[in-house]
Amino acid sequence: MIDNYYRIYYIVLEDVMQYRSFGFDFLPDWKDNKGIGSDPWFDLKGAKFVLTQEEILALFLKGFNCTQIVFMTYAPLLGLSEEKALEMADEIGSGTFRGGVCGALEAAMQVLRLLYEEESDFSETEIANRINKLRSRFINANQGENCKDLLGMDLSQIETLDLNLLQERLTTRCPAYVFSAISLIEEDRATNT
Repeated sequence: MIDNYYRIYYIVLEDVMQYRSFGFDFLPDWKDNKGIGSDPWFDLKGAKFVLTQEEILALFLKGFNCTQIVFMTYAPLLGLSEEKALEMADEIGSGTFRGGVCGALEAAMQVLRLLYEEESDFSETEIANRINKLRSRFINANQGENCKDLLGMDLSQIETLDLNLLQERLTTRCPAYVFSAISLIEEDRATNT
């Protein structure tokens, strides 16, 4: 069933899909960076990692999903390679095509956990509280957390899906949810500096 969701995703976007390298040319060069504090001349701890909705849409159109985009945005800060960030994103999966919690939100919660586990004096309880606050703020900002609610479509009903409507929602709503998730991570990071 999941394969059918991915098949629909690619059918919907097939006219604009390009299979190229991720190519985050608008972020610092993360390939040589080993993460926060690894190079005194290039410390990412204070850097902001907010993408525009247009940049996010461009990444969707290159074939990346919401989860992958959030993880790749923070790969430099987490000291992750492109491959490792994509692997971690794949473990969570793309919420949209599983019908569950939005992949951007799932990734944002995971990224926040990883950021604070490695680079803070927060206890597990404090980290959990920050993650729950991010989740609540996402739900309040977007009126939900499940793809079915966010997209206004039941993706488990493949036979009845309007592919034109799905394409419109994937290219308008999903970039907004990714932007929201990244912005909420940045807001939380700003309160931690």
